[in-house]
Amino acid sequence: MKKKGAFLTTLALATCVTVAATASTIQESTYTSESGVVASPSENTTSTKSLDGKSIITPMLVDDTWSDTANNGTANVQNFFNVNTGYSHLKLYMHNFSSHPVHVNLTHLESGKVYFSKDIPANDYLDWRNWLEGYPQGMRGGNYILQWSGGSYNVNGQYFGKTASSTTDF
Repeated sequence: MKKKGAFLTTLALATCVTVAATASTIQESTYTSESGVVASPSENTTSTKSLDGKSIITPMLVDDTWSDTANNGTANVQNFFNVNTGYSHLKLYMHNFSSHPVHVNLTHLESGKVYFSKDIPANDYLDWRNWLEGYPQGMRGGNYILQWSGGSYNVNGQYFGKTASSTTDF
């Protein structure tokens, strides 16, 4: 019985030491910003200098990634997606698997703003990034429609999208 008691005491002590060491490590690797956000410096952060020369660590924020096909057996296909406020940088990769060119348009539904209207050659792709295409400040938040048109030929494509808070988040 004494052996069992000694074993349980040793086990409890080892657990306490492990928990205390872990809490200390976690506390050292996190910080709280002025806004109250708790973050930990890691490969998912960037470091910049403030006006007074102190280092500021900002978490990189990738909001959403998605993909969909543009192949419904017709010459016109519509894909819908949303850009959340604060994640205004958009990367779209569109692949045309058809043996004919397709025309694609990206439009913000709430404002009607057309961000691009481009042709993708047969069996080719378009890699579109807002900051390289004249929108360095980012995209409007809200709903978007990506329209594919194959003219008199059926559309056969696929696209991938990703939104983030900064262009360096990709």
